[in-house]
Amino acid sequence: MAGQHARRMYPPPARTITNKLINGPWDMTAADHGNSADLYVSNLLNGTVAADGATVNHGTVVRIELVQHRVNPSGVQVARLWGR
Repeated sequence: MAGQHARRMYPPPARTITNKLINGPWDMTAADHGNSADLYVSNLLNGTVAADGATVNHGTVVRIELVQHRVNPSGVQVARLWGR
């Protein structure tokens, strides 16, 4: 359909993490530590609309620490979130 930009994800995400520090996410990488993991999310899209077509030369990185849920071992929870 013309004008639609929604993408279907397979498999669908189990959970979406939202926070005011995650603003214009572009990419993500992870470091697996067994019972915990660190996610690094780069924010680049947050300045593109305000730039009105000009090049955006800065971005931010947010670190999200995930830990295995104590009650439900198959689940995870956000332990800490760092960023600017």
